[in-house]
Amino acid sequence: MIDGIVRDFGAVLSGFLGVSTSMGQMIGVGVMIFGWVLLMAVVMKVMWRYRRALLRGRELNMSSITRPRIPGINVLTALHLPTPKVKFQVSGIKGLGIAVFAVVIGFGGALLLVIQTTDNTPHWPQPGAAYALGMPMGTSGTPLEPEPETPADRSQTLKINLSDGIRIDTLDFTGMSLGKIGLSTPCFQIVRNTGNSTGWLYVDEFTVTGSSSAPTFTIDNAEVFEAHLGGKMDGHTMEATMTSTVSDQVVESLRNVSSYKGEGTVDRIIINLLGSATVKTLKVHNTSCSLGSWDIDHVKVGKLQIDGTTRWGAGTGVNSASVVFGETMKFKTMVDTIVDTPIHVR
Repeated sequence: MIDGIVRDFGAVLSGFLGVSTSMGQMIGVGVMIFGWVLLMAVVMKVMWRYRRALLRGRELNMSSITRPRIPGINVLTALHLPTPKVKFQVSGIKGLGIAVFAVVIGFGGALLLVIQTTDNTPHWPQPGAAYALGMPMGTSGTPLEPEPETPADRSQTLKINLSDGIRIDTLDFTGMSLGKIGLSTPCFQIVRNTGNSTGWLYVDEFTVTGSSSAPTFTIDNAEVFEAHLGGKMDGHTMEATMTSTVSDQVVESLRNVSSYKGEGTVDRIIINLLGSATVKTLKVHNTSCSLGSWDIDHVKVGKLQIDGTTRWGAGTGVNSASVVFGETMKFKTMVDTIVDTPIHVR
C-alpha cells in the first residue's frame, strides 16, 4: 500500500513540477517525512501539555536508563582502568522528544527502503507502455520508446499486444481522452503485428457509445454479422459489401478468460494482434479523440453498435466524408440511422 501511495504521489508531483517520475517520488518522500515529523511534533506537544488530564492528575516520570552490568570483567576494576558509563536521561519532555526522534528515524528509513525497492515498471492501463494482456504478468508493461515527433518526451501511447489464441471477457475503454498536437497516426487503432498476415480479432459484441468522438473514422478489412450504425457525422461514405457468408461470432464460454479496463489520458490506443484473439465484449464509451483518426481493421464481429450519441467529423463539410465504411467491410444485416451534419471535432 505504501508503495502505491509513493508512486501515485510521485506521479502527481512529477506532472505538477515538470520533473522525472523518480525525482517526483523522491520529493514526495521528503514531503511525506516532513509532514509526518510535523504531525508527530504537534501530537506530542498537545499530549505533553495535557499530560495531567490524560494521566488523571498524576505526573509523568520516566526512570533513567543505564548500561546493564556485564559480569566477569572485574579485572578492569582491579587494574584501575576507567570504564565507560552510559546514562540517558529520558524523563519529562526530553524523553518524549527522544521517542519522537526515534519514530521519525524509523518511519523515514521505512519509506526510503520502499523507494529503493520501487521500480518504474508501468502497470495497466498506465500510458507509455505495451501490455501483453492475458499472459502471466500481462498487466506489467514494457516502456515504449519516445515518439519520433517528440523524442525528448516519454511516450504516452497505450499499446495492447494480444497474443495468438488469447481469450478476453471484456476489454473496456471508458472515459478516456486521446490525441496530442502533431499526432500523425490513428488515435484508436486495431492492427496486425509485423509478420502476422492472417490474424483476426474475433469479437462477440463491439460497442461505441456515449460521447465518443474523433475527427475521422475508417472501417476496412472487417466482417460484421449485425451492424447498427448511428451518430452524427460530418459526411460519410457507405461502401460496405453485403454478403450472406458472414458468420455470427458467439463467445459464451468464459473459462480461463480475463477482463481489462482502460482509463485516463493517453495520446493513442493500439490493439496489436500477434495472432488471432477472441474478445466477448469490446466496449468504447465516452472516449474522445481530439486529433487523429479511428482505424478499425482485421476484426470479425457478431454485433457492431455505433450509437446515435457519438460524433465524428473533421469540419470539412458533409460533401467530404469524414467517416468511411470501405468496400472491404462485409456485413450480413445493417440498420443505418446515421445523420450527416456539419461537425468539427477538436
